[in-house]
This record gives sequence, structure tokens and C-alpha cells, in this order.
Amino acid sequence: MIATVTIVLLGLVGYVYVGYPLLAALWARTFPRPVAMADIEPTVSLVIAAYNEAGVIEEKITNSLALDYPRDRLQIIVVADGSSDATADVARGFEHRGVLVLHMPQRRGKSAALNRGVAHAVGEALVLSDANAFYRPDAIRKLVRNLADPQVGLVSGNKTVRHGSSRIADQEGSYWKYESFIKKAETRSGSTVGVVGEINAIRRGLYPEIPEHIINDDAYLCLAVLRRGLRVVYEPEAISCETPAQSMGEEVARRKRMVAGRYQQMLAPGFWTRLGASDLFKLASHKLLRLLLPFLMIGALLANVLAVLAGEGGGLLVLTLAAQLAAYALAGLGMLVRGSSGWARLPKAAFYIVSSNLAVLDGVGYYLSGRASVLWKKAAR
Repeated sequence: MIATVTIVLLGLVGYVYVGYPLLAALWARTFPRPVAMADIEPTVSLVIAAYNEAGVIEEKITNSLALDYPRDRLQIIVVADGSSDATADVARGFEHRGVLVLHMPQRRGKSAALNRGVAHAVGEALVLSDANAFYRPDAIRKLVRNLADPQVGLVSGNKTVRHGSSRIADQEGSYWKYESFIKKAETRSGSTVGVVGEINAIRRGLYPEIPEHIINDDAYLCLAVLRRGLRVVYEPEAISCETPAQSMGEEVARRKRMVAGRYQQMLAPGFWTRLGASDLFKLASHKLLRLLLPFLMIGALLANVLAVLAGEGGGLLVLTLAAQLAAYALAGLGMLVRGSSGWARLPKAAFYIVSSNLAVLDGVGYYLSGRASVLWKKAAR
């Protein structure tokens, strides 16, 4: 029995990391559902949530004004609520160029900020962004072309990171490329269940007021659209670039909050209702099992040790135990190495994966403690 448990747990870990992405790609190839895209120019309201972003807000607004989209069809809104630095003052320096700046001293979180910005939006499409997310000139055009398909309700863009700007930039960049592969496959078969808050476009009429206690606003919007029977798609050519966290510690803090938000939603009454079978399967494979990964990994290691000590499984389980111990040793090495030379990439990738799963455990405790909040400490970037 211990040998069987070991194999099942290792199989689930393998399914999350490798099996599901390959299955999603096969699904997309076998049952394709192309998006009926067209070059359209609906009116767009770009809503930028900016809490204490004085260091980047000028660059973000300048980037937004330079987008390749008709200026008379693009409204730019900056919501700087709660900011205690010069964010609002810097943003007001662009009011003469048509930028609408909203600021009040109370800090109520990103969901409340987005709701306030959307209340002032006049566009047929809403593009929701963060202040540290800089768009390629054609990003909005690439997003809204998907909205030419009446079955598409929300479009999520491609989050990328600036390489070499921190110790974990390459690993974080590789993670987002991996995510991009999965989301492209999910989209080709219907809808993706993975969206990012840095670059999303949603039809104005579909935007629900986000409850202020919601931590992961992007996931909330994704599910709201799926429950309307509409598609959520990924647009890899709508590119947003940002600076990664300066350290793995900062990245773990970000992931901890994100994980707490996932638990908040997935354990909420009615979360798993009013969703199609394919969307439920994708949610379970892409999101739910990832929340269970650290438990699966710890269980697999403990069961493997017990199986070997009990003489179960023969040489196969000796090999799986050796492989697990080698992987964790590699992660330990990755914590120590510096630089980005070829040999260092594998241990640093192993360290990134293990650290990310430790962040999941931390996020579980954060959620269960009742300390999870829509107000968060910004990561240094």
C-alpha cells in the first residue's frame, strides 16, 4: 500500500507539471475552437491601479499615451487611492493630456480601486492594468481584436519580465513562458482559467463590481465571465513587461498573498457551481492541484522513504527516492549559486520551484490565520 501511495502521489505531481500541459495541448489539437478575431477599434478605458507608485507612474502614463491606439478612443484613468507618496501629484501632471486622476486618502485595496475607476469609465472595453506593467505599443489592439468574437468576454495578455534585472529574473521569466504554453493550449480548446491582473480586457457590460474583500481580482473577473457562458482567452501577442521581484523572498511574499486569494475563492460557497465541465476540469488541473502540490510532494517523499525502509516496490522506489533527494539537493545548491551561467540554471530553477511550493504552504497558513487582506506590502522591484 505504501508503494502504491508513493506512485500515486508522484504521478499527481508529474501530472501537474508535465501531464496536464501536454494533455491541454493534445485537447487543443483534437478539438480546436478558434477565436474569430478582427481588427476593430472599440472605445477603450484603460484603468491603472496605482498605490504608492511614484517611482514608476510617470513612465507608465507616458507608456500609455504612446500606445498605438486612436487617442480619441482611449480613455486613461489612474486610481491612486490610499497613496501617501507623490503618485497622485505626478499623475495630475498629465491631466492636460486627458488623463483622469482619482485619489482619496483611504486605502481600500485594488478591487475597490478598480471599481472606482470603472465607475468613471466610458469605453466599450475596459483594460485593467498595474502601474508597473508597461505595454508594447500594439498591446491594446492585440487584446481587443479578440472581442470581435461575440463569444469572447475577457482577454488576458502576456505577462513578461525584464531579464537580468534581479537574481530571479530568468527563473520568473521561464515560469511565465511555461504558463503561456498552458494558457495558449487552453484557449485553443475554449477558455483559459489563468489570467493576470497586469493586462486584461473585459467588455464593459460584463464587469461586475468586485467585492472589496476579494484578494485576487483577476481570478474573480475570469470566473464571472465563465459563469456567463462566455469565453476567457489568452492573447500571447498582447505583451506587458515588468520588473521582477528583487529576491526570492519578495517573490515568495507575492505568491503567499496570491495563494491566500486562491483559497479564499475556492473555499467560498458556490465557487464550483455554474461552470461548464471543461472549465471545471481546467480549474482543477491548472489551479486546484497546484494548491495541493506541496502536500503531494511532502507526502510522496515520506511515503517513498517508508516504502524503501519496508522493502516495498523494489528497485523502482529506490530510484524514485534517489531522484527526489537529488532534486531537493539541487534546489539547495540553487539557493547558494550566483550568476546565470549555463550550469547554474538547473539548480536555480529547482530552487525556484521548491521555494514557490513553500510559498504555497505559507499562503495556506496565511489564509487560515485570518490575516490575509486586500491590503498588502508592495514587493521591492
